[in-house]
Amino acid sequence: MHTHGPSGSSGKTDRKAIPVPALILLFIAFTGSLGLKAWEERVSADKARLNDEMLAAQSAADMVGADLVALRSRIEGMFQAGASRDAVRAALSLKSVHLKEIGDRSWAQIAPDGASTVFARDQQGRWVAAERSTPIALPDTGPSRTVRIAEIAGPDRAFRVEGGQRLATACAPVSGAGAAVCTQTPAPLVGLGDLNRLLIYVLLVAAPALAVFGLIQALRAGERPPIPKRALGSATPLGRQLHEHEVPNVLGFWSWNRIEGVMSFGHEAAALLGAPAPGDMMLDDMMSFVAEADRPRVLAELSHSNPIERFSIPFRGVGSNAQHYLEIVGGPTEDGFAGVIINISERVTAKNRSRRAEALARTAIDAYPGPFAIWDTRRRLTHWNRAFQTIFGLDPAIVQVGASYDHIMAEAARSIRTERPLGEDSHAREIHLTSDRWLRLIDRKTSSDGYITAGLDITTLKAQESDLLRKERRLTATVIDLERVSGQAQELARQHAGEKAKAERANAAKNVFLANMSHELRTPLNHINGFSEMIMREVHGTLGDRRYKGYAEDIHAAGEHLLDMINDILDMAKIEAGKMQIVSRPIDPFDAVDAAVRMIRRRAEVKGLTLTAVADEDLPEINGDHRAIKQMTLNLVANAIKFTEAGGAIRVETAVDGDWIVIRVKDNGIGISKQDLPRLAQPFEQAGQSDDRSVQGTGLGLALTKSFAEMHGGYLRIESELGVGTTVSIYLPITSASPAAPSPAPRGQRTPILS
Repeated sequence: MHTHGPSGSSGKTDRKAIPVPALILLFIAFTGSLGLKAWEERVSADKARLNDEMLAAQSAADMVGADLVALRSRIEGMFQAGASRDAVRAALSLKSVHLKEIGDRSWAQIAPDGASTVFARDQQGRWVAAERSTPIALPDTGPSRTVRIAEIAGPDRAFRVEGGQRLATACAPVSGAGAAVCTQTPAPLVGLGDLNRLLIYVLLVAAPALAVFGLIQALRAGERPPIPKRALGSATPLGRQLHEHEVPNVLGFWSWNRIEGVMSFGHEAAALLGAPAPGDMMLDDMMSFVAEADRPRVLAELSHSNPIERFSIPFRGVGSNAQHYLEIVGGPTEDGFAGVIINISERVTAKNRSRRAEALARTAIDAYPGPFAIWDTRRRLTHWNRAFQTIFGLDPAIVQVGASYDHIMAEAARSIRTERPLGEDSHAREIHLTSDRWLRLIDRKTSSDGYITAGLDITTLKAQESDLLRKERRLTATVIDLERVSGQAQELARQHAGEKAKAERANAAKNVFLANMSHELRTPLNHINGFSEMIMREVHGTLGDRRYKGYAEDIHAAGEHLLDMINDILDMAKIEAGKMQIVSRPIDPFDAVDAAVRMIRRRAEVKGLTLTAVADEDLPEINGDHRAIKQMTLNLVANAIKFTEAGGAIRVETAVDGDWIVIRVKDNGIGISKQDLPRLAQPFEQAGQSDDRSVQGTGLGLALTKSFAEMHGGYLRIESELGVGTTVSIYLPITSASPAAPSPAPRGQRTPILS
């Protein structure tokens, strides 16, 4: 007669007991795999250290190369100015300057002792060798790093032992100089990072060690080790030990008997999966707790798992766990696999936030229209925008992460015609490029001892200054002529005074405009600089901190605001100069309207507004410029969003009215007073002028919209009531872009009406 335990199986051991040596061998294999993983991480850390050392060597080589390039430029500049070789030697404190034919194989030579020779061409095109009287100055790259010159042709990096000390060494060639700059830094065989990794792997080994110890104890006590069958509860020694090491909401244990096809889950493992209770289930049942998109991959990896290797499979949960990301980690056992399920939601979320933040920061930098670059504490390049490279005509092979400031600016000097300080600020200067563009370039030190270089195109301002100077000169000449004409002296003097007053008023208006623009440009730029720096420095911790999302959004909004203003100003300048043209072709007007609404819908949702777009059926095509119509719609909807409080509604209608297509933007915002309506479509005019900067903008939106509408042969109409709302309508002719083509405007209006 047999007795049965709680599980219903025979009390006698009808299965072969698990041998203790097998458990020990499995534990040794698991420990060995962890050791190999630790060694792999150690090798990766060494590679990263050597890569850092190579970056330092490359930066030092760039600095040395920039120094030699600058010397060569000064020598050739003096020769072109007519200086003799002796004059060049004396002026630049050189050891010797003599003719030497070298061909095109190199432009400089550096000896290991620091002696250097630069080759340049004189005014006759002959090669001249200029030998320095002092060794070349090597850059200081830190207290623990040494720098030296070596005679090697290519890059090299390795660990070397000198004087009983292990050193990370890297050498980077100075292009065309026949030498390399080498740096080396002490790299102890066992460092703090190695001790940290050792501690982590000791902790990883501890849990399976306890489990194996519990199994061995159970075997020695004459108990049959339980094969997970019904429930991995706390009724067995193994179950109790596993549950003791489960971490609520983070980690749970599982096992899989591949012979019987049964998977068993502990309490926390079941909770993480979303299973109603711990216990046994088949593999297909387990798949029901995996997101449908991940099931084929998880099933394939589990089914083809190597019985002698560890595996790690991330996936997403379902149902109430749909927002959770889990990872099933396991290794081989005697009859299958066993391991843990880990909640990795925070890790995945942090990684996604990091990617989004980096993308937003890059977008904000690229959106800046002028040159923009960020340098680290050692003045090595970390970030830059496309304008920085194109405006200075820099080779993409030179503009790389880790390139030195001196090297980059030495290359940029080739595109600079003149350069002068800007006032008393030693870090700001005005630059006249060989392309006849003018830049205002500013270097600013950040709180983390890095640097930011930002430039603003002031070509238009310079042209205005030159024009104003020419006008002032003409006025002066007129005064001289008037003084020579005695009979008309007083009348001409009054005319001169009037012209001068007009010029002064124009100059004052220009100064006011520049002051406003300076404010509008500086505020978004401060957002970009400040929040970009906070993201880079991780001020509030890792990128998983929720505040970084707000900072990244501010960066994006500031960049878009700055770009919108600059585009509006440039468009208005082109329109006033008669250089703005539209490209008319047959288009569906609602396509442009819908594109504008989709672009700005997010801004309306953030403010809590309802934005809808409707159109008549069978709208006819018109001859128009898709970009201009989209821009007009964007301007009107942006104004409606700006002056409509949260909870309001904005409606965009596209309809046919006789021979006209009408685009109406209606809002229930604050409205516009009657006295403000007549001047709203004038450039730089805004309703309710005051010193309050809470509503930002240049006042160009309606002026641009009015101009674009008139270019299409149409007009703009504004209807508003204070406190009720505003309706702005754009009338565009259906048949032609010519103002005379359509039939008379609806409701008896042929010209823009502000009502």
